[in-house]
Amino acid sequence: MSQFKPAERGKSYIKRIWELCLAPFKWLYASIVRIISPDSIVGKITEDITEEVKEAGNKPTSVRQYLKVGQRYIAKKALFAAAIVLMLLVGYGFIKGYPIVVSKFFIKTMTVNSSDIPGYNGKVRLVNDMEEKQVIYKGKLVDGRINGKGTLYDYDGNLVYRGEFELEMYSGSGEVFYKNGKLCYKGDFLLNQYEGKGILYYSDGSLKYDGTFVNGKYDGTGTLYYANGKVMYQGGFAAGKYDGKGSLYQIDGTLLYEGSFVKGIKEGEGTLIVNGEVGYEGKFKNNTLAEGYAVIYDEKNQIKYIGGYVDGAYEGKGKLYQDGELVYEGNFSSGNYEGEGILYGEKKAILYEGTFVKGKKDGEGKLYQDGKLVYEGTFKENKYSGDGKKYKDGELLYQGSFEANKYSGKGKLFNLDTGTLRYEGEFYQGQFHGEGIIYHKVTGNIKYQGGFRENKYEGKGKLYASCGKLRYEGEFMKGKYEGEGILYEPLTGEIISEGTFHRGELLISKEDKNGKKDSEETEAEEGSSSAGEENQPAQEQTVEENVQEEAVPEETQIEDNGKEE
Repeated sequence: MSQFKPAERGKSYIKRIWELCLAPFKWLYASIVRIISPDSIVGKITEDITEEVKEAGNKPTSVRQYLKVGQRYIAKKALFAAAIVLMLLVGYGFIKGYPIVVSKFFIKTMTVNSSDIPGYNGKVRLVNDMEEKQVIYKGKLVDGRINGKGTLYDYDGNLVYRGEFELEMYSGSGEVFYKNGKLCYKGDFLLNQYEGKGILYYSDGSLKYDGTFVNGKYDGTGTLYYANGKVMYQGGFAAGKYDGKGSLYQIDGTLLYEGSFVKGIKEGEGTLIVNGEVGYEGKFKNNTLAEGYAVIYDEKNQIKYIGGYVDGAYEGKGKLYQDGELVYEGNFSSGNYEGEGILYGEKKAILYEGTFVKGKKDGEGKLYQDGKLVYEGTFKENKYSGDGKKYKDGELLYQGSFEANKYSGKGKLFNLDTGTLRYEGEFYQGQFHGEGIIYHKVTGNIKYQGGFRENKYEGKGKLYASCGKLRYEGEFMKGKYEGEGILYEPLTGEIISEGTFHRGELLISKEDKNGKKDSEETEAEEGSSSAGEENQPAQEQTVEENVQEEAVPEETQIEDNGKEE
């Protein structure tokens, strides 16, 4: 059983009595709100008009309900309904048309910081102040913001911009002007930046750029001009720089480059024009021809090089010039002569034709001087090395092995005036050295056969008379009889002397060695004396036919290694 609480019961009764007292007032308030609400008023008006229209639709029941107009009677209800409709149309037209008329045909002057600006719609003339009335802006305001077409001036009265605005920023079609009044830009804008199609001008009014823009920079396809009106560049742009396919021109209007660009530099396939002719053609990298065909000119504007070009160096087939004259024609590698090529002198006279390695004569080749063949054979680092033939005045001088420009190894030396063989055998450092044979110049018979050292008879050998008969057989030193040997009478073949020789003279005969009798010794001495006379020419049988030209002339060496300076 719940406990009885008189205090709480009392509060509940009082609350109910209070609500009953307030109920009439709440009903009255709700009725008033309902009556004066826009929806209720509109509904009531609509209901009344509907009733009137319905009533007007009923046929009048009395003559008093008609109005005579001329010969006709018009129902008063119809006239009343027409009047109501007309009033509504006039009111609606005023409400809608007034702002349009004001904004279109009336311009309100206000200061730039006027309190009338917020929320204003219509044409305005914004001035710096009401006394000076320097116009800053002339155009439309929409909800107090600069929107639509208008004209902007600076505080000196100079025209700055004319065109379309959106929220105080250039957006749409418009024109920007220099302070001198010349047109700076004409075209499309977006948020105060050039955007879309537009034309840019120099301050003197001459054309600067005609094309498309993105974020205020050249972007897309366009044409850039010099101040003199000549085309500077025509083609693609990106972020204000040459990009894509394009053509670059010099200030006089002549074509300089045609091809691909990346971020303002030559990159990709292209052609560089020099003096109206193709200078470089191929792949460019970082403004330099990376691979392709090139025509390079020197500081005198004369052709320096024509041919292949890779990474800034001559590569492949090409021609090199000096002061306009051809100096080399052939293959290049990394800027050096490499492989087959021809070196030229004055008046295109051939100096060398053959192979090169790293800019030097190396391998098989031919060397010329004054148009005549000087050497034919192998080279090593610009020097005769290996098998070859050397000529003088067009005649064969030597055929055989070379080392560092000198005769070395086996070879043959010839008489220039007769072409006959002069010497065949071994050489060292350009001299007769080792085993060899010397021939008589006139008869061609063997003159000497045996060892040599530094162009002189040395070691064992045989000396012959001009008739080809043996004259001496034995040992030599420094071109003279030295050591054991036999001296012959060339015509008869008889032995004149036999024994030990010293400095070309018989020192000890064979008989002395064998212990002959004094008489025989005397005869031997007499024989030795006569042999000494016979041997006298042998004392001078040093090699008279010394090699005349041992070294290759210095001027035949390559001075230009083919690298571009």
